[in-house]
Amino acid sequence: MFIYSKAILASAFANTDYEKVTATASRVLQLGLVLGVMLAVFLGVRLHFGARLFTKDVGVLHLINIGIPVLQLNKN
Repeated sequence: MFIYSKAILASAFANTDYEKVTATASRVLQLGLVLGVMLAVFLGVRLHFGARLFTKDVGVLHLINIGIPVLQLNKN
C-alpha cells in the first residue's frame, strides 16, 4: 500500500496535481496512525500474556506488566 502511494505522489507532483498529493498524503498518514495504534495494542496485549511462557516468577511478571505500558508511553 505504501509503495503504491509513493508512485501516486510522484505522479501527482509531476503533473502538479496538488489536490491528489494532499489526499494521498493524508490517507497514508491516517493508515499509518491506525496501523501503528493497532500494532501497539496487539504487542502490548501479546507481551502481557506471552511473558508467562518464559517465566513464572511473580516479581518478573510484575515488572513486565508495569514496564511495557511505561515504555510505550515514553516512546512517544
